[in-house]
This record gives sequence, C-alpha cells and structure tokens, in this order.
Amino acid sequence: MVDADHTGPAIFRYADLGSRGHIVLGEPLRQRDRLGVDAGENAYHVLGWYTGTEGITVYSDEENRVTAMRFEYGPEQDFEVQLAEYTTLLGPPDRHDRNDEVETVMWSDGATQFELVRRFEPNQESYSVLRDLETNR
Repeated sequence: MVDADHTGPAIFRYADLGSRGHIVLGEPLRQRDRLGVDAGENAYHVLGWYTGTEGITVYSDEENRVTAMRFEYGPEQDFEVQLAEYTTLLGPPDRHDRNDEVETVMWSDGATQFELVRRFEPNQESYSVLRDLETNR
C-alpha cells in the first residue's frame, strides 16, 4: 500500500549486506545465527560495517519477520549531506522536526517509514530507522 500523500518514490525496504545477503522488512530473518548477536527480546545486532553504518540492529516480531532496522552512523557522518541525499532519493520529507535535543526527518509511503535522526546532546549521535508499517499495525 502506498500513501496517497507521499510525493516521492517508494521507500527502500532492505539492508544490503554485500556477500552476506540482504535483510528485508516483512520477511523472515533467516541469517540470525550467522550475522551477529542477540541484543534483547526480538532484537538482533548485525556485526560489521555496511553502507556507511557502524552497526545495524534488526527488530523482529514473534514470527521472526523483520519489523524494523536501526542504522547507527559514526561521528564522521555529515547529517546535512545525508538529509540532502535522502531528499533527492525519496522526495521531500513528510515531517521535519527540530528542537534543542533532537532533529527528526521522516518519510512514509504507507508500507514503509524511514526516519533520519540527529541527537545534539550528550554525544551527538545520528541514526536512521526503517520500519515496516504492515507488520507494525
């Protein structure tokens, strides 16, 4: 299902792990034992660096379907450059909020939600979250 209000293209639904395969929203997490370590209930941390990230945490439901992925970026990642790249790729964001603590930019196409987040204090981290809206209803 695509959101009628979303003006950009469909949002990507996977993480490309190179020779280790793909992790796809809404599909079973088959590589769980080969790729990383448990990070809590229904959470799994993928070991290694992929496509500019320092880590990926995958969340699944009780049926082991991927519901979300969180991509951690290092301190050298330029948030403004990322924002410009994602805006070119996905179109204008559906929401852009900023206060003294955090800036959040969100795109949604009805099936998938993508958030780019920058926290200003205490450690100025940045990350993105890709969510399957179908399994999170």
